Amino acid sequence: DSTRPGAIYCAELDGTGEIYVPFTDVPDASATWDAGGADAMMDTKWNWEGDETPNLVNGGLLATFAAGSTALTPYAVALRGLLFRTTEESFTVSPSGDNQSVTLMGAGLVTERGEGVGIVQTNTIENSLVVAKPQPWVVGANTILELNGDVGSIGVSAVTKDGAGALHLRGHNTFFGEFVHSNGIVDVWTDDALGDSSTAYRIARTKGGQNTQLRLHGVTVTRPIIYHPLSGD
Repeated sequence: DSTRPGAIYCAELDGTGEIYVPFTDVPDASATWDAGGADAMMDTKWNWEGDETPNLVNGGLLATFAAGSTALTPYAVALRGLLFRTTEESFTVSPSGDNQSVTLMGAGLVTERGEGVGIVQTNTIENSLVVAKPQPWVVGANTILELNGDVGSIGVSAVTKDGAGALHLRGHNTFFGEFVHSNGIVDVWTDDALGDSSTAYRIARTKGGQNTQLRLHGVTVTRPIIYHPLSGD
């Protein structure tokens, strides 16, 4: 649907086309998911505080999931970032149909255990992801972030894994750019989970970083791995 705000439709000779979203000069915005609607669709206005659907395609929105357990993308979306802070034991973002990727700008991905949650909280993204700008993936203590779809990128887009929690990578990933692992755990289940093999995966534990581990589950990763110990390690 080329009529969505901020979308540009580029037709191909065979009649197909893709939605390209302009990412320049987009004002930052934020919206909080309160799960107040009768369904879990992200374009249902009742699911957002203030009962107004935010712009899901221009790359300016930081979406915070603070309630409920599921959010469904209605189409391919482009966001500044995703923050998981729900009070449920788990939360899942899933596509409602085919070809519904989530493009992420510089705010990346953040998980924080919601208030009153007494166990390890799991947050899952089933959609494929597109990394459009260098960004952090901050997985907070006592949380897990499951990325089950494939992760690609637009150009060179470095990723930094931070936070004491665990990042689970299960897709066949092609994102290009440096991948820095500075804190917490990264678990991988596919040979190419760490992205394009032409650049390095750096384990560069930051001061105060705890329990920094890369765990391979029956796979041989294709990306070069470089370990940078802290002084005194």
